[in-house]
Amino acid sequence: MYVCLQVVGEYAYLLEDMDTEAVIEKVTTLLGSKFEEAETCGWVVSALTKLVSQLGHLPDSVQSHIALYLNSTSTDVQQV
Repeated sequence: MYVCLQVVGEYAYLLEDMDTEAVIEKVTTLLGSKFEEAETCGWVVSALTKLVSQLGHLPDSVQSHIALYLNSTSTDVQQV
């Protein structure tokens, strides 16, 4: 999962058949998943921040999801 999220976060702009906003929507859906390790959620948040930087603006949907993790009990998630 880590490698997949890192690749998507770094190289989504190279996709020819999907724009960055569509990739962000798909990655955002992962935030609703239950993960065994809290750091996995941190990887999702990290991928989202990379994707947003490629997009050039912060979509409201991403902002509201990320805000939920600002007060996470996991320091791995908070540090992202």
